[in-house]
Amino acid sequence: MHHSNHAPLARFARTLRALASLLAVALVLAACGFTDERDTNYNIYFESDLEESLAPIGAFMNGEVVRVTFQVKEAYKDAVDRTAMAAFELRDVEHDDDLLDFNFTKSTDLGTQPFHTLVSYVYDARATLCATYDGPEVVSGPVEVCRRVMTLAEDDL
Repeated sequence: MHHSNHAPLARFARTLRALASLLAVALVLAACGFTDERDTNYNIYFESDLEESLAPIGAFMNGEVVRVTFQVKEAYKDAVDRTAMAAFELRDVEHDDDLLDFNFTKSTDLGTQPFHTLVSYVYDARATLCATYDGPEVVSGPVEVCRRVMTLAEDDL
């Protein structure tokens, strides 16, 4: 009896797909948000308590709770947290996005919890998180920044 074991090949293909997605995300991140004509940078930031987390580039482990903030950095000044002034929205933008795979929870009191949270329990989930901001640093009209997010399985790392 002949048994064909395609598990290593399937795992390799899944890992390649995840790495390609990470590369695409990293290339998108090269712009680091949006920078206006006065060199003011607007960006969504992801943070995690996990030491080996890829959250800063938008790649999360299943079940990893990620803190989401919005920061503005004017030229030659320190970054300022503007999470309270940004309107966040999880969107289906790309063909493989499914915002229902993510749970985006807005903080009910940014004074005590100065961040929102994002988590998914679905392997290979993808979506786009956008923030619209029209604070004092904005020169003309509201600024919109979007970041792709995705989940990984441990064997993808």
